[in-house]
Amino acid sequence: MLGYVAADRLTVAQVAQKLGFSATRTSNMVVDLCKRGYLQQRVAEQDRRRRYLEVTDLGARKLTLITEKLPNILASTLSQLRLASV
Repeated sequence: MLGYVAADRLTVAQVAQKLGFSATRTSNMVVDLCKRGYLQQRVAEQDRRRRYLEVTDLGARKLTLITEKLPNILASTLSQLRLASV
């Protein structure tokens, strides 16, 4: 979710569509990520009823950390799975 929001200005409904989750589930995830300080919601200037998600500084740092570490974690996990299946 952080990656999608960092790349584009999206609403909760748009994020839900990209993730393939229900609007309710996505909304609950957004609330949790906002409480943790990774996301924030902004009211659109042109349409005060619409809210867009933004990644906070803390969320951007977390996303960078994930992006840096995820490839090594996945490679290690796949290696362990290959060894376990032999």
